Amino acid sequence: MAREVSMLAVLVITALGLHLALDDWYRHTVHHDSLPERRSREYAELGRDVDTFVFGDSHALWGVDPPVLGAAYDIALPGQFPAKVHGLLNHLLSEEGSTVRRIVLQADPHTLWPHPEHWFLMRYYAPRMDFVALGRMRGEPLAYGVRGWLGRFAPYVGQRAMMLGYLGDGQPPELAWVRSRPLTRGAILTDGRWLDLPMGERARVARERAGIHFFYGDAIDEVAVAYFRRVLELARDRGIGVVVVEYPVSPAYLAAASKRVDLAEIDRRLDGLLADHPEVRRLDARGLFSGRVELFADPDHINRRGARELSLRIRAELDALGSDGA
Repeated sequence: MAREVSMLAVLVITALGLHLALDDWYRHTVHHDSLPERRSREYAELGRDVDTFVFGDSHALWGVDPPVLGAAYDIALPGQFPAKVHGLLNHLLSEEGSTVRRIVLQADPHTLWPHPEHWFLMRYYAPRMDFVALGRMRGEPLAYGVRGWLGRFAPYVGQRAMMLGYLGDGQPPELAWVRSRPLTRGAILTDGRWLDLPMGERARVARERAGIHFFYGDAIDEVAVAYFRRVLELARDRGIGVVVVEYPVSPAYLAAASKRVDLAEIDRRLDGLLADHPEVRRLDARGLFSGRVELFADPDHINRRGARELSLRIRAELDALGSDGA
């Protein structure tokens, strides 16, 4: 029995050592060209020439043309839900000589929804978030504490698909996606056109997109609601002007989403959150391009042309913050 236990211990230690070695190899040979790393370098090169930050998930990453907003930087990332926004904003405000004056927040229907953790971003967020506090709200303080620790010291543990993708194809899917698109002040703009798909294919893709966002069914995530409120309160306490944007989506996406969730209830919850913050400006742009399919890269992401048009609207809201005394 003792021999079997010893052999098992050796196997476990060996496997862990190999996994950590692979993690370290991936960190130093691949990740330096990933989206968070590329953007960190770009942001550092800009120096302090930024006073407006755009937060959110891929809708904000694709949907804003930062130069149109002025001295702005798009700090959105796929999977950047309210808890991560709060951690990142708090980190930016804690920096010496912080230049944050205005922020653009995303408030799409799935912003207040339960969501999976995106492990490929753990290294980026781990130093900026209190994962134990988040875990307490989730009822899993130990599990989230371990996630935070792994994010700091072994962020690629568990990233087998990405590592195998690199070994098989020369680069992981996420890196290929990033390298195929230019990065401009944090944003990734695309010229893709959903219009190029056949009508039946457009509807299928819309259903898939809604399924990704609302895979939990009809249940608003109270933790997301709490952190969205904390972001608004943090901005108010620090005198930061806020514009909340609901990004354009296609009628096909709205139709698919409405079959999975109660969109009216989400609107009511968002109305309630913003009612306590009259200083916040809200831009509901969900139906802005409803009759202009050529401005969509896919059912719920706008393309480069759409991003420029939307950014002009956001710029007007940001300018209005100043006139309101925010």
